[in-house]
Amino acid sequence: MGTKKLEVYFNNPDQPHNSEVLCWNRVDREASGEKVVSLLDYIEAHSDVCRSHFLALIEEIKGKVVEPLSDPIGHDKSVNEKIWHYSRFAELSNHAKSKNLDVLLKVVATKLYFERGSYQSLCFIGFPQDLLLALFAYFPGSEFFPSADTGALATQPALQHAHSGGVLKLKSIAYFWVLLLGSLRNLFSRRKRIGVPADIDVLFVDYLYEFDESDLSGYRSRYWSKLPERLNEVGKRVAWLHLFVKHKKTPSIRIARELVRRFSAKGACHTIWEDSFSCADIVKAWLMHKNLRARARKLRNEFSRNSPHPLWPLLEYDWIRSFESVESLKNLVFDQSLMHLLPKDLSKASVIYICENQPWEYAICDAALARNCNNVVASLQATVRYWDMRYLQNICKPHYVNGKFLEAPHFVACNGHDSAQRLVNTPSFALHQVESYRMGNHHNNGAVCIRSYNELVVAGEYTDAYTLALFACLHRLGETFLSGFRVFYRPHPSSQLEVPGIYLNWLETIPKEYDLSRARMIITDANTSFAADCWERGLPLACYVERASLNMSPIYGKAGVLFFNDPIDLGEYLGKHFPGSDSERPTNSLFNSNEGCRGWFNILGLKENS
Repeated sequence: MGTKKLEVYFNNPDQPHNSEVLCWNRVDREASGEKVVSLLDYIEAHSDVCRSHFLALIEEIKGKVVEPLSDPIGHDKSVNEKIWHYSRFAELSNHAKSKNLDVLLKVVATKLYFERGSYQSLCFIGFPQDLLLALFAYFPGSEFFPSADTGALATQPALQHAHSGGVLKLKSIAYFWVLLLGSLRNLFSRRKRIGVPADIDVLFVDYLYEFDESDLSGYRSRYWSKLPERLNEVGKRVAWLHLFVKHKKTPSIRIARELVRRFSAKGACHTIWEDSFSCADIVKAWLMHKNLRARARKLRNEFSRNSPHPLWPLLEYDWIRSFESVESLKNLVFDQSLMHLLPKDLSKASVIYICENQPWEYAICDAALARNCNNVVASLQATVRYWDMRYLQNICKPHYVNGKFLEAPHFVACNGHDSAQRLVNTPSFALHQVESYRMGNHHNNGAVCIRSYNELVVAGEYTDAYTLALFACLHRLGETFLSGFRVFYRPHPSSQLEVPGIYLNWLETIPKEYDLSRARMIITDANTSFAADCWERGLPLACYVERASLNMSPIYGKAGVLFFNDPIDLGEYLGKHFPGSDSERPTNSLFNSNEGCRGWFNILGLKENS
């Protein structure tokens, strides 16, 4: 009796095999069979156990890889905590920043599949060279072969790789001088730096682009709707701390500064965080960054000779971006600026911030706790997707403040029960349901819209790379097929993507007042929260999942959605199905109502009279 062997392919198997086959990508229909399993299908079928093992690996990385970077003196627990929480290993942004995290998960899942299948031998076939060192170390005794049809290893890198140390250093220096010269210019122009007032009751921290630009007589944000006005009506003083994001509404800091000046003239204080950096903040942050970068580079050189973890090659990119790049300097400048930006006492105030598990959020929580704030609230403004790793961990994180560990945020404001159910590692007592102003709330006014047989809407994603991947997939259907439809492109509100000319033969800009319920099908990338909006409205929906990617859709598992990675599946579906009427909408909503402020008032310790 022979040994039970598992063959693991990076791509689809190129020929029939007698051994059982595991593919790292989604399996093409012609390659599927009883002995061919997609690793991504396995991960989705065993999601809870894969997630548990992945988080255990992250804790292992924290102890073996990142903790040696802590201050050599080793006594400043506050600094040591920040080193971890300002890193990409704590942020876990696998969707937008750290693609290597998905590779880590695949490695963990491969080991689980191998062990649970009681295999005796393991063979990797056609894997890229930049993965081999880690796989050699993590799966000792395994065999490695090139692809059978090419006779070579895959040349396309599987991992993200950072620039050289010299490039990283120059970028940090350039950023330092841009900040310092900007601060000096503000100083010499005698423009008063505006901090957050001491007499506030509620501080909102958000991004300065989700506002109504048609009426600038006041700050009206999609994040908060009429909540600030209601707070003012009950005598609560509100202030705003905005993060500047380059956007068509705010293309420069100068324009953002003018907008904030106009908003502040109406009463409530508005401050741009990036516009408040002092020379002292910048210099101190630079010195801290320089010290951290030197220690990180020294350790990285040691790790290349004597790795503290077998998967170090998969961690090196995020190590560099976390501790040796301009990201580290940015995080430290934000951290230092809060020393003078926030009032000294926040014991009677609430702080509400947008929750995306970014380093600046940890800085806000840390500074608020140091000022005795007892009500720090993280606000979920989008959907929580199962494999969005930012939300796999506990949202309430430890902070070393005044000689003891405290947790913040104190509460997480959830925009729907669906989101709350996915925060399995955040304590249930911290989760509170509030009104959802930004997402959902699509009311049917009773009008029946006749669907067009030949109109498709392609919705763009926040990240342009995902939108372009969707375009490329649809393009494979061929212009002959696509010419049978009017295909409208609906860009993401934050995107400034120029559509490549190759797609303009079949793709046109969506009319300004287009009613989405007219479309035969809405086609999105699986990752976008807009898909959840469409599903809640009962619109016919198809979501593209890339062959090598996790299904991060907020509506994964919901009825009435076509998920596809092969354009042939979409083409066949469009050829056979014509969506029904608008009455075929789901009975359950993903998001809470946007009416009133009762949930928000409860989390702020207030009562709504309406």
